[in-house]
Amino acid sequence: MREQYIDCIRIVCAYSVVLLHSTAYAVYDYNGKMFDAFVLLNTFTRLAVPLFFMCSGAVILKSGFKIEQLFKRVKRIVYPLIFWSIFYEIYLIYCGLNKSILDAINDILHDRVMYHMWFLYALLGIYLLIPFLHKMVQGMDSKDWKWFWKFSISIILIKTIMTLCHSYIPASFTMIPISIVYVMAGYYLSHFESPISKTYVQAGGAFASIIIVGVLTIHSSHVSGKYIESFINLDNFFIYLGAGFAFLLFKNLSKILNNSFVLNTIGNLKDITYFCYLSHVLILDILYSKIYLYNYYTCDYPIVASVALSILTFVVCIILGLLIKRVPFLNIII
Repeated sequence: MREQYIDCIRIVCAYSVVLLHSTAYAVYDYNGKMFDAFVLLNTFTRLAVPLFFMCSGAVILKSGFKIEQLFKRVKRIVYPLIFWSIFYEIYLIYCGLNKSILDAINDILHDRVMYHMWFLYALLGIYLLIPFLHKMVQGMDSKDWKWFWKFSISIILIKTIMTLCHSYIPASFTMIPISIVYVMAGYYLSHFESPISKTYVQAGGAFASIIIVGVLTIHSSHVSGKYIESFINLDNFFIYLGAGFAFLLFKNLSKILNNSFVLNTIGNLKDITYFCYLSHVLILDILYSKIYLYNYYTCDYPIVASVALSILTFVVCIILGLLIKRVPFLNIII
């Protein structure tokens, strides 16, 4: 049976991605209002993508998962990827971007359509490796898992230290598929008991990790005189640590999901999280440029305005998703 907390994580992460992109305008404006506060708020959303990967591992790598189910999941990625890639290409041309048909096709093939579409390409690549990963994790014993944790933590920690020291990072380090590490970590944390079982420790660990990332980002940005992204990458140790703590926290809080209202809400929203992820950039752009909310982060209360914009965008995406879900020939795009 599917764990409710997995769907809960995906819903929360879908909103987090919307908040991430609604604050992006402000964090890239170094001289803008409340730069530090915006960076910190934006940093709290950076666990969303790692958690998405971890949820995939928790669901797909479990024992009993059949290859036929994988084909269904691949189709759920491919159909929306094709539709939204073509849609966004048409939208960009409508907005005045001069492109030929060959340019549009080349952009789709090389993941250059929209900045958020990379996640589906990455997820598709992971799905193609699932048959091998599934056999591997099912055959791993406790010693193998200890090696996995030691290796992954060591590599990510070394990269983080090298980033802190502004050292050159060898290409061999950057080629390690960090998304696979998150997928395997998600499987492990969902299927095995963690020694870190206290809710306050999990919440504190996730919060502290994000605060550290935020402080490092703010400090390096002030030193450089522009927004620095080095510490918010997936291969940052504190992002990895924070995602692990956050995953365990959701798992531990799953007891409260027995509430009928919560369960009904999750049931209604769980199938449109990808739609919200894919469509929110369109809604944000319309609200930001077409309805002239472009100066929302320069108003008297920019943080409140940014959060309000993200909530409005997310609500619109949910409404559209629920409506499209009811249309038989359109529900394949969600």
